[in-house]
Amino acid sequence: MRKLVNGMLKTIILFQLFLVFTSYSFASEPFNFMSDVIRSLQSCKIAEEKTKAIDSNGFALIMKDILVFNNEINSANSMIAPYRNSKNELIRQSTENLSAIYSSIVVHNEQYLSFLEKSLNKPKEAVSELGTWLRKGSEIIAAREESWGKLPYTIIMTTYTLVDQKQIENGKIRFLTITQVERDQLRSQLLNAFGEQVKDATKGSRLPVDVSAALLWKFLSDNWKPADTK
Repeated sequence: MRKLVNGMLKTIILFQLFLVFTSYSFASEPFNFMSDVIRSLQSCKIAEEKTKAIDSNGFALIMKDILVFNNEINSANSMIAPYRNSKNELIRQSTENLSAIYSSIVVHNEQYLSFLEKSLNKPKEAVSELGTWLRKGSEIIAAREESWGKLPYTIIMTTYTLVDQKQIENGKIRFLTITQVERDQLRSQLLNAFGEQVKDATKGSRLPVDVSAALLWKFLSDNWKPADTK
């Protein structure tokens, strides 16, 4: 009897693994792309949370946190990098646009690190030209914030990859390129990554990453018809 039960349990587990595997294997590219976009946003969220220490007075801590910050953004960039070679033009272009933002943020942070390093190496020069020193630092930070500000607009563009431009109903575009199950999985992924506040862009933080996630939630909650609509 015990052998029979164990055999049945093994069969159930294998069947569940089969379902997971086949679900992943046959997922559409638009779904996989958007899932990785959400993962990249989650990595950006982690990076932004680590910027709180950047306001610290300790230069060593500031520089360490910027390095950790950049690691998270580079990780976010690597998550979408494979789609540069996509045969889907919308996915390929969305990847380029999103990657350009991530790369720009990393570059600005590296510039800020160099700025701090130079200031620490030549403290007398920095003090004697304090106005110039503060201006250069502020310009780098402003440029980085400008890059962050482009994120929500770019995320809106990525949603076009989920819209079936060819299937028209009553003269309107109503269908998605993903199935109902895939849409539900993306919504669950957003909830797990950003919490309940993702359902309303006006709640909680107004950081670009949070706004971007909320915009994705809104899109996935609108009255689109899944690709498997009968």
